[in-house]
Amino acid sequence: MKTVFLTVGPQGSGKSVFCQKVVLENQHLKMVSRDAILIELFGTPWLDSYSGGHFLAHEKMWKDVAEYLTQDDIALILDCWNGYPEERQEMVKRLRNLGAERVVAWYFTTPLNVCIEWYLQKPTYSKLPDELDKRM
Repeated sequence: MKTVFLTVGPQGSGKSVFCQKVVLENQHLKMVSRDAILIELFGTPWLDSYSGGHFLAHEKMWKDVAEYLTQDDIALILDCWNGYPEERQEMVKRLRNLGAERVVAWYFTTPLNVCIEWYLQKPTYSKLPDELDKRM
């Protein structure tokens, strides 16, 4: 059965770290990571939103996913931030069109302070948004 595990959760919730550990422990699993593609293409996952680099990374990500889904009985992790339910619905539709028979969402729940600590470590960090600063 062609199965795709789709990560869901806020930035900094530990999705990529968890997925890397799961793949290390389960050699039959394959993974496509949008952040890893950004690093491969641009040397960093932190791109200016006006650069267009995210669009190139998404094209490569979907190409890689399509290649994996040509295999029989594949188990694939798709580690790609998807912030809104509508985005996930479109991703699931696309995955099914590419041959995924089962799509499983892995929801990551992480305390807000952990996500904020991660955000503060970003090289592009300049200022904590006011609404988060008040919560700290």
